[in-house]
Amino acid sequence: LTSTTATAAAALPKAGGTMTGHIVHNDDVKSVFGTSSDGLEIFHGSGHSFISDTGSGNLNIKGSAAVKIQSAAGEDMFTANTDGSIELYHNNAKKLETTSAGVTVTGNVNGLAITVTPAEVVSNYR
Repeated sequence: LTSTTATAAAALPKAGGTMTGHIVHNDDVKSVFGTSSDGLEIFHGSGHSFISDTGSGNLNIKGSAAVKIQSAAGEDMFTANTDGSIELYHNNAKKLETTSAGVTVTGNVNGLAITVTPAEVVSNYR
């Protein structure tokens, strides 16, 4: 290619530039942000999709109002609300939510033992 060919003229510069379309990667092709040994990898392969932090630091996910994990169909699985609750869902139904007072559970809690303090609280549910 030379600087006068259509392909080179239409290419993004090596620094900066704006992409205005989709980038399609075939299976098992990774996008790596950072270095190959210490970066963020996003890829799809073997029928699954992956986001991997290959470095020594944390993988931080930020949202201005909430961070949500949903199924492909849009059903809620997990929600972390800014300055508020954490919500866990089963089949798009909220089952556990943290509150300023503790935890709210919808449905049954199965376990070996539950300790409740103060003991008077238990007497209200007998």
